[in-house]
Amino acid sequence: MFTSRTMYSVIVFIMSMILIFITKPKLAFDKNGTLKKFGINDKSSTVYSVGVLSVVLAVLIFYLFCIIDLIFE
Repeated sequence: MFTSRTMYSVIVFIMSMILIFITKPKLAFDKNGTLKKFGINDKSSTVYSVGVLSVVLAVLIFYLFCIIDLIFE
């Protein structure tokens, strides 16, 4: 059903998201530890919201494992 590429991608993605929520980078979180809103209007909003980061991260991780599959198989 799932290929190893998909399983490894999901596992690395979940671990990466856990790491993001543990470290709470200032780009996506307030001083209180709450998520910043998406936007560019004021200082309490950010372009690098967790939603945007998670989509970009998921695509990059999947393509990384696709390239690894192409190289080693």
